[in-house]
Amino acid sequence: MNKLILLLVLFLTSVNCLAQDDDILPACVMINAGINLTDITQKNYVYSSKAQPGFNVAAAFRSNGDFYLLGGLQYLQINPKVIETSSGVSEQISLSYFQIPVMAGLQIVKSDDLTKCFHAQLGGSFTTVIDVADNDFGVTKDSFRKTGFTVKAGIGADLWNFIIDLHYNLLMTKVYDDPGYNNKATPMSWELTVGDNFNLNNN
Repeated sequence: MNKLILLLVLFLTSVNCLAQDDDILPACVMINAGINLTDITQKNYVYSSKAQPGFNVAAAFRSNGDFYLLGGLQYLQINPKVIETSSGVSEQISLSYFQIPVMAGLQIVKSDDLTKCFHAQLGGSFTTVIDVADNDFGVTKDSFRKTGFTVKAGIGADLWNFIIDLHYNLLMTKVYDDPGYNNKATPMSWELTVGDNFNLNNN
């Protein structure tokens, strides 16, 4: 994971250096936090689930220009409620993980003074499970694949120094194995984040 972070930093830095002459939209560092609403897709007949809220925090770098690249590091806690179909017993299972997102973005509409912009983003992220809270279903960190790939897409707006984003996440990797059952279950979530950006091209 450390190698992935280093490669990401080097890649984004090189992109920004190549785009220094583009002063339309400056490069920036972003810090944000928000909530997520997470459910489990591809449910089997043994378990079902209900979406429950969680939280997330992140730091990211965005290159300059109307078309830009974004990358960073995000921590998420998700809390889907899992229900055993036969007994009706349910429990909220909390999972914590890191994501390393790499996305391409496009500033679609912007004001003349560049203080207000509307953007769209598409990409993915590498996901690593770091903890699973104790639960009566016996689900542990060892039950999950340690890493996976998440498809990530969203829209958002720059409003002066603030950034508001709405993202959809779908983990493409099967996360849980239970012999004898069809458990190709993957978390999906909506994220709403609010943050601040720090312009790197200020003189």
